[in-house]
Amino acid sequence: MAQPSELHEASSLDAVERHGYLFGHPIAHSLSPLLHQTVYDGIGFKWSQFPLDSLDMDLFLRLREDPRFYGKSKNSLS
Repeated sequence: MAQPSELHEASSLDAVERHGYLFGHPIAHSLSPLLHQTVYDGIGFKWSQFPLDSLDMDLFLRLREDPRFYGKSKNSLS
């Protein structure tokens, strides 16, 4: 099972003030992270939405314990 540190570079997480996740499977087709980043950059927020291509709810629940977590979007074709 993937560990939180394996999902994205720690430096990416450290570079933002707040973060969320696009959670589900499959998500490679989703434009949600790009759309969110465009909005955040436009309003001057140092926030990002990271893709989390997984159905592992336990992993997601651990990740949301980070005090910088702001929320999630869910995407799935199944």
